[in-house]
Amino acid sequence: MKSLGIGTRWTPIQRAGPVLSGLQLTFSCPWRRQGIGIRYAHGHPVYPSDTAPIPALGRQPDPHPASDPNPASNQNPVPNHTLASAPGPVSTEDTTSHAKNVPTETSANDADEDEVQGELIHPALRDAILIPELWDVPVLEWPALVLKMAKLKPQRTVQMKSKAGKTAIFKSNYPEFNIVAVVAQCVGHEAPEPCSTCSAGGGRFTGGCILPPAGIEGLDQVSNYRWPESLVYYPDTIPPSSPWAKRYPVKESTVIVNTTKRSLLAPHCPRINDPKYYDQHQDEFFDHGLWTLPEIDSAYWSEKIQERSFWGTPTFQLAALNRHLTFSSGPNFEPVPSGHQSRVNRVLGAFPQLNVSGSPSTSPPREGDNFKVYQRKGLKIDETKWLSFLRKDRWYDWVQYAPNTRAASKTWSVDDPPVWNALRPILELTHRIFKALIDDGHDSDDWEDFVDVLGKSPDEDATVLFSYAMEQHVAKKRGRKLWIDHAHVRTNEEVQARLEELLKGFIWAFGEHATCHAITSEPSKFFNSIKGYTILTNVNTNKIQTLLNPDLTLRELCQLQVDLAIVMVHEIMHAVLYSRFAGDKYVGNRSDWQDKNPQAEPYLDGQGLPEAGHYFEQLVFGGINESLPFTEGPCPPPLLQAMRTWPYARASEYWLPANPNSSYIKDGAKTRVYIIPSTWSSKLCSEAFWNDPQYPRKSDNFFHNSRRFRTTAPIKNKRTLDCSQPDVVYRRNEPYLYPEENTLIDDWNAQKALLESIQGPWFGQDFAQWCDLKQRQGLRDFADGFAKRDHEKCAAIAEYYAYLAPWNRGYEAFKDTMPQNGDVSNNYLWHAVGLLMLASLPLRHEQLVLKTWSTQWIMELMPSRAAAAAGHHQTIYTHPDLPPPKERAINGSVFFDSTRPGIPPLRGFEQMHYMILLSNMVKLIINLDGYIFKKFMDSINTARKNIMKERQQLAKDYPGKAHTSRWLSKWHFELPPYDPMVSQWDPGFKAWRPIEVDFS
Repeated sequence: MKSLGIGTRWTPIQRAGPVLSGLQLTFSCPWRRQGIGIRYAHGHPVYPSDTAPIPALGRQPDPHPASDPNPASNQNPVPNHTLASAPGPVSTEDTTSHAKNVPTETSANDADEDEVQGELIHPALRDAILIPELWDVPVLEWPALVLKMAKLKPQRTVQMKSKAGKTAIFKSNYPEFNIVAVVAQCVGHEAPEPCSTCSAGGGRFTGGCILPPAGIEGLDQVSNYRWPESLVYYPDTIPPSSPWAKRYPVKESTVIVNTTKRSLLAPHCPRINDPKYYDQHQDEFFDHGLWTLPEIDSAYWSEKIQERSFWGTPTFQLAALNRHLTFSSGPNFEPVPSGHQSRVNRVLGAFPQLNVSGSPSTSPPREGDNFKVYQRKGLKIDETKWLSFLRKDRWYDWVQYAPNTRAASKTWSVDDPPVWNALRPILELTHRIFKALIDDGHDSDDWEDFVDVLGKSPDEDATVLFSYAMEQHVAKKRGRKLWIDHAHVRTNEEVQARLEELLKGFIWAFGEHATCHAITSEPSKFFNSIKGYTILTNVNTNKIQTLLNPDLTLRELCQLQVDLAIVMVHEIMHAVLYSRFAGDKYVGNRSDWQDKNPQAEPYLDGQGLPEAGHYFEQLVFGGINESLPFTEGPCPPPLLQAMRTWPYARASEYWLPANPNSSYIKDGAKTRVYIIPSTWSSKLCSEAFWNDPQYPRKSDNFFHNSRRFRTTAPIKNKRTLDCSQPDVVYRRNEPYLYPEENTLIDDWNAQKALLESIQGPWFGQDFAQWCDLKQRQGLRDFADGFAKRDHEKCAAIAEYYAYLAPWNRGYEAFKDTMPQNGDVSNNYLWHAVGLLMLASLPLRHEQLVLKTWSTQWIMELMPSRAAAAAGHHQTIYTHPDLPPPKERAINGSVFFDSTRPGIPPLRGFEQMHYMILLSNMVKLIINLDGYIFKKFMDSINTARKNIMKERQQLAKDYPGKAHTSRWLSKWHFELPPYDPMVSQWDPGFKAWRPIEVDFS
């Protein structure tokens, strides 16, 4: 079945909605066995190569687009018929007059996968009049285009028949998601007779035939016919993902490049395409070099995102710490491969003289061998020895449900063998951690009882938890004996019995939480069905779902197990403290506090923040455990495990600090983060460690975590600024040395040197300058918000950009942020973009307050089989953990002119004043003899001219001040391709001339 192209450019009217560049149409009459196909690429900003045209999805980009003066070398078999770009959302105004023949869109949610979805109009064409400029037929004689869509299963072909008896066959070629095929048919032709339109011009195909709405009866049969790829439509809402974006679907680090989702977590220089086997020998690297400015741009942007995501560590560097596991004891390090290296890599390591080419995907590693080692040397699980509050009979099932979704519900239950098998090693590890800590004892009391030692209480209900060292300090200062001494004379059996008594009313369940990995709640948070239980912990199923992923490497498995064990330890600490309030018969209990807030947890030694789970993690593991990358929703496999020191500044926004003037909150304070190698998590998951006589006290040195790799990040406004790459830390008089450390340090240094040698000195110099150009995410968010007409979101982003230069603080403060005397600054660029944003939005004449609430629903928790056998028979009802209500205010529009001295704030301004202000800012930079990034300023100037032109037209269409209430039709600014060249104004030539600048 061949296809004849029209060779024609179409142009939609301005209200046509999203960007339609990339739409391809090929028309023919059905009886001449020629089809119609459509490709559509959405109008979201495309990063990082924003200005590149969006090629048709599923095909190679056209090397000679319509504007190319030399299209002769275009090898595409089907000519492109490109609609001119018209970015912006679909207009809701006056749509009926332009689409009278267009049927109403219907819902397809309830249809079976193989059913035709009815007659639909794609949003890209709903409000568009397609103008065939070169056609012989007058525009007004063309009815609206009708699309018939059918949802197909992956790797399937179908045959569809219309009521008129004409058929077309379509094939789905992408296995990742369902594909929408598109059909259009001729108007008025019921028999295979010559068509005057199609044969116009002596048989030359100059037009197409369009059918009126005609129902599709259904699918007749499955066919093996392969429909031409150019005639398959891929929905813009679900673009295909690169391997990295598929394995790590993190919103903050996922961008759309051309028509594919790509992850900025992927190493770009050197480029590594496989997200699972990313620890590659240098001979396996796909590409060492960066040859174009867009490639350099992508590499810089990726590097920045990776450093922000992984505490200063690029993904390539992480491979050194994720390379080895250990499941053995003794003085010698016996590494086990972590699963991130390919077999080709190992061959090259054994025979460095070999020159082997190929990618990891063609040479899969022998992962089964690694898992056999894990099965043989991993933790030996004995459920009968577990602490009673960890056993299977304490677990409740959860019927997974979320509102506003039609997804089938799932029951999360320990009676499901895969789920229980995933939890068993985690619960075994949690049990062993508490057994190792069982000798420790602490006591808690009211802060007001220790004002003479701790000073004024931060809150009237504040309590304190004393370490043994603090107890000694208090006793010495008050001249009395230790109250806590009785805890040090208990036997281990007595301490364990005490802990189990405290938690006899403690139960576990599953849940889905928006803000945390697990949540422990006391009975007041539940319905009456919780009576009879002291406290309940809901474990978020997101990480458990990741554990069930069969594609995990052994390192990822061990890290997830340790991660969830630490989550359980954290939650049990909350449960222990609350249990002191409820039904505790022990002498010295806190029953006298039951009339107070039981959720007000104590301050540790009268310092820091009252979050017991976090400071318990700090005491036991040396920091707050973080598994990165972090994302809301299902968790991707972990790339990094880190320990962040507690307390840290931002947490003081959620908990009241003991001392609001504490040093860790102040600007300039340093947050310390330890990057943890994979050997530590595998060590905890090995039976050898727990039986190793050289480590008799397992909890020493944070469970023998040397925390050898450390980075620091300065604090400003309670936020961490950019942190440095981790350094190797050496301490005096270290009590333990571990056999794996020399190998880890050598690997770390070698990987760092290799990265520097590949990237070269130019990378560091250019990257240092590019780091300042870090506002891209805001640009993408603004474009998305503008397309949806989200005024609150757009106004917040526009204000942020505008205030990156202090335009409200007068001339001197504003001038100091401008580039001057040969210096290069970037604030002026983002301030200018902010002015473009403000000019694109309606003016606001008052503050707008927006309140948001999360939708709440009921969670049903039912006893598992083991729980029912233990006497738990009642269903428990509760609410999920949801973010608190938010109230956000959108300030009224303001205008400040600080480009000249003594200019008061302007009243009665319009959007055009922002554009005049932008021009005045450029004049100021010229007067200050400053350098600018010319390509970036060219894009700003282009957007400024387009905005002014549209605002002038709006002023004509809407008299008085009414035009200031209008949105522009589109967001005009396009981020230019990366170009580090700077220019300076030459007054002689009255032009900007390039300047050589050393950014090192």
